[in-house]
Amino acid sequence: QGEGGHIVNTGSVSSVLPSNIVYGAAKTAVLGISEALCSELVKDNIGVTCLMPGPIKSNIHKVAEMRPPEYSDTRLHEQEKELAQREPLEGWLEPLMAGDLVLDAIKRNLLFVFTHAEHKEGTAKRFEAILAAFPDGEVNEHSAEKLGFRIANPLYEDILRAGEAPARHRDSS
Repeated sequence: QGEGGHIVNTGSVSSVLPSNIVYGAAKTAVLGISEALCSELVKDNIGVTCLMPGPIKSNIHKVAEMRPPEYSDTRLHEQEKELAQREPLEGWLEPLMAGDLVLDAIKRNLLFVFTHAEHKEGTAKRFEAILAAFPDGEVNEHSAEKLGFRIANPLYEDILRAGEAPARHRDSS
């Protein structure tokens, strides 16, 4: 048996607030994979963190110029040109602060890491809209047992019960 470990996946705030279809779908998948891995690997003492950053002062805008020539035909040239013109804005997070958040999350075995509080209200609205789509009425326990599918994941109850503070960077008080 191994000694455990920790996996960090990088999603995006688009994992919960999808933007364009390709990027949003990919980042939503990263979140789902992270949640499933967390559920499945807990027994092996392997933690999982999904970083869902908002804007970071990174070099992602240089992706086209950094890509090896053999991978240059992405068919995304217009988007890459637009991205190359983008300059970081005042509210964008410094990369080392994002790294601090991830390190704290690993130390405290946190599944979810967001970098910007500004996305919290929009995320809450998304989940409110999802909950509003469920049929009214009480859960029939007999029917629930016969579904053959999980109706809840104990992972979320464990997270809420732990009442952990969000990931922090070293400058946090």
